[in-house]
Amino acid sequence: MSKFSLSVRLGLIFTMTGVAFGIRAPIVIDGEFDDWASVGVAATDALGDSVSEVDLGRLWLSDDDDYLYLRFETTAEIDASENNELRLFIRGENGQELEWHLGGRTGVYRFGGSVTATSLDYTQIGFRQMPTVSTTVLEIGVALDAVPDGVNQLFSGMNVEVWLEERAGGDRLPDAGSISYVLGQGALPEETVIDFEKHRTSDLRIVTYNVLFDRIFNLLYADSFRRQIEAVRPDVINFQEIFGHTAEETRSLIEGWLPLEEGAQWYASEPSTEFGDTITVSRFPITRFWTLDALNSGTGNLAVELDTRELLGYYTIVINAHPPCCANDNARQVEVDQIIAFLRSGVTTEVGQAIEQNTPIIFAGDMNFVGRAQQPRTLLEGDIVNESNFGEDYVPDWDGSALSSVVPRHSESWWLHLD
Repeated sequence: MSKFSLSVRLGLIFTMTGVAFGIRAPIVIDGEFDDWASVGVAATDALGDSVSEVDLGRLWLSDDDDYLYLRFETTAEIDASENNELRLFIRGENGQELEWHLGGRTGVYRFGGSVTATSLDYTQIGFRQMPTVSTTVLEIGVALDAVPDGVNQLFSGMNVEVWLEERAGGDRLPDAGSISYVLGQGALPEETVIDFEKHRTSDLRIVTYNVLFDRIFNLLYADSFRRQIEAVRPDVINFQEIFGHTAEETRSLIEGWLPLEEGAQWYASEPSTEFGDTITVSRFPITRFWTLDALNSGTGNLAVELDTRELLGYYTIVINAHPPCCANDNARQVEVDQIIAFLRSGVTTEVGQAIEQNTPIIFAGDMNFVGRAQQPRTLLEGDIVNESNFGEDYVPDWDGSALSSVVPRHSESWWLHLD
């Protein structure tokens, strides 16, 4: 959830059918929408005017000093990054026009009414969108300093026009024309810098890091990793994509970068599978570990029990996961199903000694959640899909509710990540 203290003034959005009110706001592209609460609806498309199940609904517009933001709804769940015919159009004051195909993750740019188009990828317009899984509500950011063709700015003035098309069903928002929006109308709160100091001695700082094929051991990159880890000073590090080095080699590397006080040491564990790439390093003793090898695939996610009793008064379970990427929805679902089955069996002692009641459980890793929203839903709510292999559903929080999803932002920006 994004929480900010807002100090803003009203700006105007002009539409073909009247005037709506927009507002500048510190939007965070994170798939959470509370930060849109102060932004009025810019346009509403009538439902039932699409011949496909994807029917466009409401649209919101906002901006800050760096980005134009859009939020819109559809009646049916869509995978916004592939397998759809959604088009976003943005037109600037000098006739420059962006056409972005969400389903293809590509676009074209024309300047001054030219018939010649420049083909684009997302980096050329600073494109951001969330959530990354199927959804009925999507938020998008496009960089205000974008120069898509390398010469002409997309946003060369304060006025822009926006519209959406869903070409599979013939829907359009608005039905005709465009929505005109004036940039830069209103004040924004200052971005709050998050310092790296621990403000409570009981804080447990956990990091997850995909190091891309063992780069942390590569001399070309090792110093960059070292500086980051020294700055953050984590208590627990969940690494992914360590294929060619052992848990002991990884522990020794971190020990050299972040030596602990005299008498203390770092600990590490890895899955006992041939192709497991997850390694967890901790300054707390690892009292137990489990290899989560879904259907004996040979990959393996990792669960560890940390002895955090001196700091917190109880043990902590940390699950380090790296499900397969890209279009491999079924394999990802199998792995998250198994994680929930593991938690259920840990409570019923099928994994050996039971996990103690009310033990904190933390998921971390490179989850590769793209495609179906069912995968994060399974992890948070315990809705197992492959019940023939992994048994019945299990709501994973100790109080019988869903788990909470942490949405950490960048330390010096509203963004979740920066390129």
